[in-house]
Amino acid sequence: AETKCGGGKESLKMSFKFLTAGKATTNGRIYPERILRKAMGAFAERLKAQPAYGASNHPSRNSMELDQVSHMITGAWMEGDDAMVEINLLPTQKGRNLAAILKAGGKMGVSLRAEGETKRDDKTGYDLVQPGLAIMGVDFVMNPASGCYAGNENIFESASLSEANEEACRARFRQAVSAGFKGS
Repeated sequence: AETKCGGGKESLKMSFKFLTAGKATTNGRIYPERILRKAMGAFAERLKAQPAYGASNHPSRNSMELDQVSHMITGAWMEGDDAMVEINLLPTQKGRNLAAILKAGGKMGVSLRAEGETKRDDKTGYDLVQPGLAIMGVDFVMNPASGCYAGNENIFESASLSEANEEACRARFRQAVSAGFKGS
């Protein structure tokens, strides 16, 4: 049987856009379509083997501590120029906080967490992301550079969880971390 992980006593599954290829972000970066599409393909393949984890606020470095985790990223794909993800909010403190905000009608910014290099385009003044972009995760933030937000309209499944399922979700995360997962 599949274990559903979610925020608090309910499982909240969401899908949303977190970045648009070719569109400048407020932090001055442009992710060319070809580069973003390749990175999303690699990220989607990695998710088939093991989910990635996201935080409520970007971690100070690209690896996370257990107490920062708010959600599990289970799918990634491109829709046209838009980079999309599917997530499950987890029954962690940060996951429950996000679930409460979203269920109350609030919106949260969503932001890419990645490693890569940029090169300044002197004509446009923007930093162009270069080949080799590696997506580590997608986090919830207050002010996203991408201008992308997720709200309760992005929730596509909400189901009750039992205490046993919550513990199974926590055990799955602990197992992933002990197996050498770096928290992305």
